Amino acid sequence: MYHSEQLDEDDLPLITDKEAMAIAAYIAYTIKYKEALRTNNANTLQIAQLIKAQWLQYCNAARTPDYIS
Repeated sequence: MYHSEQLDEDDLPLITDKEAMAIAAYIAYTIKYKEALRTNNANTLQIAQLIKAQWLQYCNAARTPDYIS
């Protein structure tokens, strides 16, 4: 079976707002985590851990279909 992905007008995959928030949180987490490792700063690592917790919440929200929530 052929499965096609829905695309927007720019031929990019169509994602929901929940998925976009999860992706943005993941990017913020990886940037802060790398910065914490590079600078060896405990405060930056703590911020990265808080962002990771938010990212996991956004991932859970993105897995819930819009018609249920």
